[in-house]
Amino acid sequence: MKFFKLLKYEFLENIASVALINVALLALLYIMRMCLNGNLNNSHWIVGVVIALAPVAILASSVFLLNIIIKTLYARLFSQEGYLTLSLPVSIDAILISKILTSMLWVLISVFVVWLWFVSVIDDRFHIMYKFFRIIVENYTFLDILRFIVFALVFTLKPIVLVLFILSILHIGKITKFRQIIGIILFVVILLIENIFTGYLFIFVDDIFDFSFNPIYPLNQMQVDNVFLLISLYFVISILPIFVYYCCSRYLIKNKLEI
Repeated sequence: MKFFKLLKYEFLENIASVALINVALLALLYIMRMCLNGNLNNSHWIVGVVIALAPVAILASSVFLLNIIIKTLYARLFSQEGYLTLSLPVSIDAILISKILTSMLWVLISVFVVWLWFVSVIDDRFHIMYKFFRIIVENYTFLDILRFIVFALVFTLKPIVLVLFILSILHIGKITKFRQIIGIILFVVILLIENIFTGYLFIFVDDIFDFSFNPIYPLNQMQVDNVFLLISLYFVISILPIFVYYCCSRYLIKNKLEI
């Protein structure tokens, strides 16, 4: 129950800002569609302005979203209010997970809005969204769709937990100057090391399960089992960095944090 209260407070703290920026994007999207469909009396200068604003608006919303995520992870944890937050009668996991889940929600909402942009710009007269979902339903099983959703959530979650880990490193008292620059460098370096490490793991797993099959014929039971195991190992490798980042962040915040 306490966890859901924390989740509610984290949600309410930034929902207005997230809603504002995404409503603004949707409004600009609506104006763009009207321009492209010729519903604004062929005002070519309006079309030019709106189209020119599109990439700027998406970039600005991305920066704004990043700022909200950092603020969500930073607020009342790494600031002077951290003492009060960590002294609440809740576990540190409840505090961290509520912040991570809220940040993840903001990312998913914004990604969906940007996806609407691209879908609308490509063509909305042929109901491309309907065709997109119809192709998915007709060509993929429920398990395939669920697996895709899980992997999408994992790759959405990973950079958020990495940001939390970097914020933890920056506030253990060892780094006192140029925190923003060092934080960006750490993000790039850690992500590069992670990709190299997981890349070797993926290659190693591929070598172990090196089997071929003819796509014309159905897979036999052994091949099905191998494919299932291979996908499971892919998932474990993908989620491993999240687990490492979270455990390291939890340890640093609980034992080494200096506010």
